[in-house]
Amino acid sequence: MVPSTAASVALLATAAIAAQSGERYTRKFAVGATIIVCAVAVTTLAGSIASVDDLSPHTGRMSLTSSGALLALSLSLILSLQTGKITAAIHAGLTTIVALLSGVIIAGYLFDAPALYELFILSATSLKTGISLALLSFSILLLRSTENWTASLFQTTQASRAALWAMPAVIAVPILLVWLLNVTPAGEFIPPSLKVPVLAIVLSVLAVTITILVTRNRSFQELEARRTITLFEAILNGIEVGAFVFDAQGNLVTHNAKIAEFVGQGDDAMTWLSTTRFFTPETRSVLEERDRPYEHLVLDRSDTTLHVAYLAADGSERVLMFACKQTGAVAQLDTSGITSLTVLTVRDQTQTWRLRQSLSEMERHDAIAVVAGGVAHEMGNFLGAIRLSADTAALQNPSEQLKAQLDVIAHACERGVELSAKLLDLTRNERMSSTPVDIARVLATLPAMARAAGYPPEFALEIHPVDAHLIALTAHGELEAALINLILNAGHALAESGAAEGKVSITAYARDHDTIDIVCEDNGPGISAEMLGRVCEPFFTTRAHTGGTGLGLAMVDRFAAQSKGKFSIASRVDVGTTATLSLSRGDHDHIPALPDEADSLDGAVIVVIETNEELCSLLPEVLKLRGARPHVLSNVTEIASLDPGILDACAAVVISSHLCEGHDQRVHSALPNAAILLLARSHAFDAACARGAALVLQKPVSVKAIVQSLSMLLTGKS
Repeated sequence: MVPSTAASVALLATAAIAAQSGERYTRKFAVGATIIVCAVAVTTLAGSIASVDDLSPHTGRMSLTSSGALLALSLSLILSLQTGKITAAIHAGLTTIVALLSGVIIAGYLFDAPALYELFILSATSLKTGISLALLSFSILLLRSTENWTASLFQTTQASRAALWAMPAVIAVPILLVWLLNVTPAGEFIPPSLKVPVLAIVLSVLAVTITILVTRNRSFQELEARRTITLFEAILNGIEVGAFVFDAQGNLVTHNAKIAEFVGQGDDAMTWLSTTRFFTPETRSVLEERDRPYEHLVLDRSDTTLHVAYLAADGSERVLMFACKQTGAVAQLDTSGITSLTVLTVRDQTQTWRLRQSLSEMERHDAIAVVAGGVAHEMGNFLGAIRLSADTAALQNPSEQLKAQLDVIAHACERGVELSAKLLDLTRNERMSSTPVDIARVLATLPAMARAAGYPPEFALEIHPVDAHLIALTAHGELEAALINLILNAGHALAESGAAEGKVSITAYARDHDTIDIVCEDNGPGISAEMLGRVCEPFFTTRAHTGGTGLGLAMVDRFAAQSKGKFSIASRVDVGTTATLSLSRGDHDHIPALPDEADSLDGAVIVVIETNEELCSLLPEVLKLRGARPHVLSNVTEIASLDPGILDACAAVVISSHLCEGHDQRVHSALPNAAILLLARSHAFDAACARGAALVLQKPVSVKAIVQSLSMLLTGKS
């Protein structure tokens, strides 16, 4: 080894040692020293190439092989300080080539050095240089041992340790065998023609031995991996949730037995996870592919938990909670090289979700009950004033056209009262008061009312004829409102589907002696199976963007329950929807007759206690038109200020129930001979009736109802 080669090797070895340090200055030294060696190698290499004809085995300068090898090792050392797969591959390739080249040099000196000198590339390379280059190349190669082929030798497994110990023997045995056959006197006893076959047999035995050892070790690893996975599955089977296990690429490794409860016996778990129609439990919207549990949690890792719903094999809806956990680096489980796992757990949250939804619904109902009480009272006053104004005008002999318009106003007020009471109905479970209702009479008014309420004019509305004696036990106004809700709901579905033509038909018939079915059928877009289970939930709507409240079908369902009936919906997507309202059948002979015209109140002295300004001005005028002599007070305490003649002549007192409870008793004490008519708002009606101290009418009331009630009180009919 010439001095320049020795110095370069020493400097490069020092740089390799410094490169292993994490210190900033030592790494700078490693780079600087490597650059110097690189420069020397390049200069020597250029000189050797220029004077290639004068090269001699005994020359005093660095050989062509040494300079090329040192240049390659210098570049590899610089690359070892960089990151990336490409730099790692180049680093491993250059150092491996130098290691093989140094092995050739060492082997050449062992067997035939003169022949080595005859090779142009290896000419003038000493044995010391070959040994130094071999050691240096392996040192630099091990700087990135986790990223090249040497990684298999330095793992913590039993196979790696065995391979590391066997490596020197694997290298030395073939070399020693060749040396024995060619150099030592023992080789003289073997004919030249048999040396190559003997060498081939020995190498074959060595290869078979290595293959057996590798296979044995591989089999042992596979058995251990199977035992590990079996143990892993046994642990997973012991937990009360379903669990999928995936590798880092998202491939299914295993799953526990609990998954079969969701998948079904005999079905493939991965197929179920990849193809099931999952939807959101809140809106029943089918999830897009990127939002499904496997894609969203395992592949994209966009979140750690996800609630979804699906329809099980028995048709029931189930709500599941998927939770994803990355385990990070783990020991290799099998021969495929699994080094990290993703665990996807599945929990059945159906009951929990239903309880949560029920609690949420109860909270909404409580809020509605608070708000609706005030709304019903205020709306009752407004509608009462409008109704009394219309009735007052009707008493003044209007024209036929005006009378028809006043009738529309009166009917609209009645509908307004019913609609304002519906919010309260949603928070109650009491059964409504049922009377015999003529179905034919109800259906006859539906087309005009539905059109006025907003049923799209471009779609047909067909009412099929019904038996004149078809009677249901229910509430007339509530039944009318329920059917209008069904018609409007079907009309809105037709309109939003974009259909050019559509039809809604109403049919009523007696299913049997005890039951009447009223069927509303449309040929609209239909309702998906996911949505069908929730359409009767209060506030659930698919039309929130176009003004839907989610109360229509909920009111119909509640009306059916309060009527001791049943409401059901059947639907097929792109075919249509059929809603069936089943009610108890009644007797035609018990239909109440329409009320007679209001009686006269000629000369009756009536005291009105009312604080509402509109009613204070309207009620006296109405009573005057019917012949009464009204006196208006704003408070019960003002009774004492009335003229004694009025007190003695007072025949009746009309009190608004929004005054303090118990005023009817105080009035009875002050005017014991006067009859009392109490006007109660909707939510106070039952309480007022329960006190039993007066005749009670629910606000808003018509003139006819007030006058008839007063007439009954005055004539003793009550």
